[in-house]
Amino acid sequence: MPQDNLPLDTLASAKGQAATSEAALPQYDIDNAELTRLGKKPVLKRNFGLVSMLAFACTVMITWEGVLLLFSISFTNGGFAGSVYEYIMVWLGTMATFATMGELASMAPTAGGQYHWTSMLAPKFCRKFLSYFIGWLTMIGPSMSEEISNPAVNVPRAMVFSLVLNGTLGLAMLIATLFCLGDADTVLGTATGYPFMEIFRQAVENVPGALTMSALISILNMCATISFVATASRMTWAFARDRGTPGWRFLSKIEPRTTLPLMSIMFTIIVAVLLSFIGLGSPVAFNSVVSLSINGLYTSYLIGNALLLYRRVTGAIKAYDPYDRSLANVDCDSLTWGPWKIPEPFGTIVNGFGCAYLVVILIFSFWPIGINPTPKDMNYSSLMCGAVAIFSLLYYFVRGKKTYKGPVVEIDGAEPSK
Repeated sequence: MPQDNLPLDTLASAKGQAATSEAALPQYDIDNAELTRLGKKPVLKRNFGLVSMLAFACTVMITWEGVLLLFSISFTNGGFAGSVYEYIMVWLGTMATFATMGELASMAPTAGGQYHWTSMLAPKFCRKFLSYFIGWLTMIGPSMSEEISNPAVNVPRAMVFSLVLNGTLGLAMLIATLFCLGDADTVLGTATGYPFMEIFRQAVENVPGALTMSALISILNMCATISFVATASRMTWAFARDRGTPGWRFLSKIEPRTTLPLMSIMFTIIVAVLLSFIGLGSPVAFNSVVSLSINGLYTSYLIGNALLLYRRVTGAIKAYDPYDRSLANVDCDSLTWGPWKIPEPFGTIVNGFGCAYLVVILIFSFWPIGINPTPKDMNYSSLMCGAVAIFSLLYYFVRGKKTYKGPVVEIDGAEPSK
């Protein structure tokens, strides 16, 4: 008998028994059941909880440290007031973006992140290509969803809480930096090339103290780099698991003893080291590579958020049912909300604002920082993005089209409707 035709008392009893049996399961088994529902085999060890993932996210964001390194750009263009207003607008836009991405992470908490979400939300005629393209743009991108307990709830919480915490610290650091700026011409024209070092020197009135404070910022950035490698390796592993990269058999291997994607980790480290050498020869080329990663992430955010907005307003996503263990969120016919969702109509408003913000940010991310740029000051990120897009297209039609079919369903079970 279909479930919808069961008597209410029978249905309530069945759900009560399911809730009781689920409550008796360890959290680890429940988390694996959620991942299995997405068609993925649990292979990574869940070492993170909410607090540890929140700390990890704060390390990756390095918001207040980044304010020290980059405040001169906003100050040069907007002055004291403009710097603060720009920061607040970017903070709000980023909050809207990641709140929406938190909903996506709750729906499908996999290491694949954006390319998996694109595949499940996009129309069938283009979902394989769009997912593949986003996978290439974000292959060196962050995702630790398969290594945190209760990811459908804790991942969105960690994303939002870390933005609130880091955003507050960043705003406080910006205000403190502007308050201690002193002579702007001296600070901006410092021989070190880093205005925050001159601010430190003026504040403590001696060079050793300024060097010590600057060294702390460098150490924190090094810690963030280690975290970036950890997250990027998981994204690379996830895309290789779905056969989206060259050498996917090698990159998708898991070391049995540590349950870590060691091959992807080593690959990510080697790529990071090789890219760092570019800065020794040409800072302009290195900045272009860095801009590529930023533009790739923003593009993936925009496509994912826009597709979610479309599915949201058309009512294509079913309500969350904690007792449903059938295959879900594999394609556009099996969409189901996760346990973490922004209530309506606020969800649609936040989603729409995030999309508008991303359009503006993405357009201006390709512009140079000033008018009449010289070859040294030119922003070459559009060239780099074009090169990656062309390479990914060529590889897709030569080989990727044959091997990549979208996120692979590894677990046998009820297939999603076609």
